[in-house]
Amino acid sequence: MKTKLNLPKITLILIKNNQKRFIYPSIRKTQNFLRNKAESYLKNDYLITFKVLYKDGGSNSGTYYRISDLNWAYQAFIREYL
Repeated sequence: MKTKLNLPKITLILIKNNQKRFIYPSIRKTQNFLRNKAESYLKNDYLITFKVLYKDGGSNSGTYYRISDLNWAYQAFIREYL
C-alpha cells in the first residue's frame, strides 16, 4: 500500500482562450471535480489538461475536450498508481 507521501501529484489545468487556470487538487478532490464540474467546463469550451508529476521527477499529461476521454485517463491513472 502506498502512503500519502509517495503518491504522485496531480495538476488540473483549465484552458480557455489561451488562458490557463491551474488547480492542484488531492486525488479525492480530482475525482469530485470530474464527477461534478468537469463536464460543465468542457461544455463551456474549456480544455482540461490532466497532469501527473511522479516522485522520481517524471511526468505525464494529456489534454482532453470530451468527458469520456478525461474519465478514461483518470481511471487509468487510478488503476496503475493506487
